[in-house]
Amino acid sequence: VRYWINQLFRSVAVRVREQSTDAFAVDEVASIVSAFAKASPSEQQVFSFLSTVVKQVPSDLFDPQSLCMIASAFLRAGVDEDALWTHLESACLAIEPHRFEASSVAFLSNAFARGGSRGGSTTKRSGQSPRRSG
Repeated sequence: VRYWINQLFRSVAVRVREQSTDAFAVDEVASIVSAFAKASPSEQQVFSFLSTVVKQVPSDLFDPQSLCMIASAFLRAGVDEDALWTHLESACLAIEPHRFEASSVAFLSNAFARGGSRGGSTTKRSGQSPRRSG
């Protein structure tokens, strides 16, 4: 069974990479990258392509759920790309604080600590403070 699942994901990986980078909505990217991180984390070409897709999405189009899914998937797949994590951080900062549930804040804090701070985050480099809800 595992063999067939791997074959299926290889086939899907080819189809994903054949798409234009602007062919995906944020929630679609979140679902795809999450599925690959769970089932086929060795498909580095797919993660590289999806990283490019994510970096092209304007920061203000992300929502907390998609941001959590995307960060989780790239973290699980071991994607260590400064530009990706910097963009995800910018997306996080673009979302109004009241839109985050406590679980999202906890998860994203952990994800950025583990994945997003490897190369130094935007906040660290620019001296900005993350937005705080009051």
